[in-house]
Amino acid sequence: MPDLTKILFNYKFQIAGNLVLAGIGAIIIYFNSRKNRHAAAAEKFRAVFCAKLKGLYPTPSQWPQDFNILNNRLREAFVSLQAAVDEFKRFVPLYRRKGFNLAWRQYRLGKEGQDTEQQDYKHYQSGEGAAAIAGNESTEITDGKARFKQNVDKLLSFAKQKKPSLTVPLPSH
Repeated sequence: MPDLTKILFNYKFQIAGNLVLAGIGAIIIYFNSRKNRHAAAAEKFRAVFCAKLKGLYPTPSQWPQDFNILNNRLREAFVSLQAAVDEFKRFVPLYRRKGFNLAWRQYRLGKEGQDTEQQDYKHYQSGEGAAAIAGNESTEITDGKARFKQNVDKLLSFAKQKKPSLTVPLPSH
């Protein structure tokens, strides 16, 4: 019976090569799986937003004339949207997470909103509004529909549709 150390020594390059190839295969499978999980999470994120904001986004076909109706509808959708944001946030790369958080904050609060507030949708109110500019009162015309679409577009840009990778079936033993 040959000595195990002699076998290992004689076949060291073949053993090392097989270990390296197995490691490369594992890395490829991991990144492929990660990419597919990201694609599934992005699809779910987009689906929740499109379902909860149906009629308001992407085309505002059911945009209410009364701001209170819009405000109530957005507040009712908030819990579902917040859950979708929290779930999808794990799949946003760290270098893009600050932008994602800012986009979510702007959707809920507008550019001037304070982080202590949970939600305030006044920035989606269309029409004339008074804005204090450098201490002077001036009238500003706002388009709530356009601002709403812009904010939702910004959020959904983090969940762009990408083609999922083909999964590599593992050989069965």
